[in-house]
Amino acid sequence: MSQRIFITAGDVAALLGFPSAHGFLSRRVVLEDQGFPTRISWCDRPFKWRRSLVESWIAANEALENPAENIDFIDENVVMMMKARVA
Repeated sequence: MSQRIFITAGDVAALLGFPSAHGFLSRRVVLEDQGFPTRISWCDRPFKWRRSLVESWIAANEALENPAENIDFIDENVVMMMKARVA
């Protein structure tokens, strides 16, 4: 059976080593600041990502043994406030 082209937050979480979709989503903005692919814009619920882009990012960042453990947690609201100050 072929792999799906688009994957959900739960699938992304599993690929990155997060324990849940919520864990991944809470760090999504920080990951995107590090070049992680953004979600598909035309798919609001559930959020989806292109599998090939996620897998390419993982391969390019293989020095991170477990991205889920190596990314400092910053609350998404804090990130939004920091970005608002710069804008």
